[in-house]
Amino acid sequence: ALDALADGGVKMGLPRRLAVHLGAQALLGAAKMLLESEQHPGQLKDNVCSPGGATIHALHVLESGGFRSLLINAVEASCIRTKELQFMADQEKVPAAAIKKTTLSKVQKESPSVSTAPAGAKVSLFNRYSGGRKH
Repeated sequence: ALDALADGGVKMGLPRRLAVHLGAQALLGAAKMLLESEQHPGQLKDNVCSPGGATIHALHVLESGGFRSLLINAVEASCIRTKELQFMADQEKVPAAAIKKTTLSKVQKESPSVSTAPAGAKVSLFNRYSGGRKH
């Protein structure tokens, strides 16, 4: 995504180095805002989108292109493939050393804030957001 943001900046006349820097700052700023807030990402988006402004126009282009669905599908594909590889390793069809194992337990040891829920449980990371999504 950062490379694509930088390409957009270059297309609009920015030098490559500046375009990469600005793209990285935009991603870093959005991530910090989310991590430091207890607001739902949709609420944060609503907070930064001015009526008729540049951000809402850019988001409309992303939505029109199916960006959200692509991200969801990419996460799903990665999870499915990870489970397939783990199954093959467990069946000794693939050497365990050939599979890069990043297990949830390892992540939890490194990040105690990560928790698990029983399979099938609905989990909300942003319980304080009471409003609905605006489209």
